[in-house]
Amino acid sequence: MNIRKLITDFGNKAIRSNYEYTTDNEKTLVKNVLGFGSSRYGLMHIIEHEFPSILDYDIEQEQARDVLIDSIKESIMKIQSSKENTIKIFRALQNYVEKECNISLEIAFPPTFTSEVDRQLHVIKMMQEGNGKYSDIAEELWVSERTIQNDIRTLTQTGIKLCGMEFSVKDYKRSGGRAYFTSTMHPIVIPANLSEVLTLLIGLEKQYSLKMYSSISLLLAQKVWIQLTDYAKKRILDLYDVLGMNTDFIKILEKNKLEDSSNLFSLETESIDRDIEKSVLIMFKSSETRDILVHDENGHYLLKNARIVDFNQESVAVISETLGEGAKKWIPTTDVIAVLINDEIIKT
Repeated sequence: MNIRKLITDFGNKAIRSNYEYTTDNEKTLVKNVLGFGSSRYGLMHIIEHEFPSILDYDIEQEQARDVLIDSIKESIMKIQSSKENTIKIFRALQNYVEKECNISLEIAFPPTFTSEVDRQLHVIKMMQEGNGKYSDIAEELWVSERTIQNDIRTLTQTGIKLCGMEFSVKDYKRSGGRAYFTSTMHPIVIPANLSEVLTLLIGLEKQYSLKMYSSISLLLAQKVWIQLTDYAKKRILDLYDVLGMNTDFIKILEKNKLEDSSNLFSLETESIDRDIEKSVLIMFKSSETRDILVHDENGHYLLKNARIVDFNQESVAVISETLGEGAKKWIPTTDVIAVLINDEIIKT
């Protein structure tokens, strides 16, 4: 079966009233995607424009299959609207070819996104993995490099809004042809029911009672709390009462709620502040070296180029050039009184 007949037969089946696409809009989309309609990015239009003779080649010919696959990819990249449904139609064509011709079209379709924000969040995750080359990201997502450039510009300058929260990614850099964020963002959306939200808040409350995790747990709980409706907040307070639990933590969330949600994402280096416990946790996670000012019964001393290699609720294990090569010292967190950040002393 040649390519022209293959696409035509599939199109005729796809728009029959007893087939999957029954509404006028669905049938119009099928026609445009396959190239029977007005869209110049339809499959038949692309092949006729770039490889007209291929339409008469048999699908069993490797060259015909290669052109068909490349043209499907080009069509998906150029069609801006209804991209998810476009991919769905081409998947159906892929299955049709396998069923009717017993030939497998090796097409690794890209992930589908319900919105621009959905795609931009995916780009953030790809950049976490070090794949920050525009051309590589565009190739994997089957979009243009300009689209990726616009996504990065939006993420770093304008910002995006998700579940009522606005945020942007700071400290964006390019080096060696690749783009990356010096502090990675990990956007998560949890479609939770009320019981799951309650469980999450109770867990964060328990972490809040531990000095080492106190401030980070509170900030994370605030990010959850700000997304809840007044109805959900009232129900959670009611459940706290029913369970006989202390509502002080919830009252703290309500009293200190984040009034400004213009940017709820911050770099970890920005998060190292007057809260030494938070600073210690971030330094341990990032394996960064910083100068630490310590005070004990003998007075003040400075640990140069210190790195935290372990910690518990009361102490941190530190290696430092001040201590000497291979030496490790456990220091009570209460003795850590300052951290040197960007040549400035941040005190407790």
